[in-house]
Amino acid sequence: MIEKKWLIRTFDKKILGPVTRDKLLCLLRDNKLSDSDEICPGNHYWVYVKEKKIISALLDAPEIMEAIGVNDSVSDIEEMEAPNSTAPSGKIDNKLEEKKKT
Repeated sequence: MIEKKWLIRTFDKKILGPVTRDKLLCLLRDNKLSDSDEICPGNHYWVYVKEKKIISALLDAPEIMEAIGVNDSVSDIEEMEAPNSTAPSGKIDNKLEEKKKT
């Protein structure tokens, strides 16, 4: 099975990635992304990081909801399917650190 790759679009419209699901979860857990940043699986719909229910469903990660104290069901939100990304890879951690400094 081919793992989805995720893209991150920062508030200033820079595209970062692709990153794996696990890397994206680490970035979310460590608060490396702001609520105004967006993510998407490949070249599909963009979702704001602040949309915790949708993010939790897309990543199949209920711990995102538990971390903010929300126990609502997200089973009714369908997972988005995306084609393979053609976005250039980058040094995601360095870019995010630079963003945090500005």
